[in-house]
Amino acid sequence: MRRLSSVIAVLGLFVALSLPAFGSSGSGPPPMPTCHPSITLPDGTVIPSTGPCTETDHFSELPFLANPLACPADSNFSGWQIASFTGNGVQHVTVNTAGDFWLTTTFTGSGSFTPILVPDFSTMPPTITLDPTKPTLVGQLTMWFGLEGNAKNFVAHDTAHFIGDTQAPFAAQTVDMHFADHFSTTGDNPFVPHTVVMHISCV
Repeated sequence: MRRLSSVIAVLGLFVALSLPAFGSSGSGPPPMPTCHPSITLPDGTVIPSTGPCTETDHFSELPFLANPLACPADSNFSGWQIASFTGNGVQHVTVNTAGDFWLTTTFTGSGSFTPILVPDFSTMPPTITLDPTKPTLVGQLTMWFGLEGNAKNFVAHDTAHFIGDTQAPFAAQTVDMHFADHFSTTGDNPFVPHTVVMHISCV
């Protein structure tokens, strides 16, 4: 049985923590797939798998929380950011008869990283407060994300490139950022991280 709570734990280790997103295919943020493996909710309720199935969705908005933009850690580009991008995105998910699943997302578009204070996660959605002491970055983002799971392990990985400029009243500066992450587990303990790699570079 594939547990959604385990998948969420995987995603929580990554640089980008997606905001709740429900939208229609083609516009808005990535829609919640109707093709999915079996899901166990926090209260123990099990939502059966819809597999075997495959689904492709198109979306135009990508909002997410990012922590940190460490470029370097003590710079204006470190800490929490709220991202808002508009462009072209494709989400594809496949579930087989056994309930194994594969999900990939690609996106390219323009938008911004806006600095915020540490979010208050005691509320739903989290309470966001802007940080006026750091500059907003406006530019172009291209990213790819993949998540696969079966009865014995999970693998999640992503890579992205952003190039943008600081906005007034701060001094003009161009930031070129790359990030890549990888998370995997083994069959001995499919819900505990075995390999975690996170890399961010900024120039």
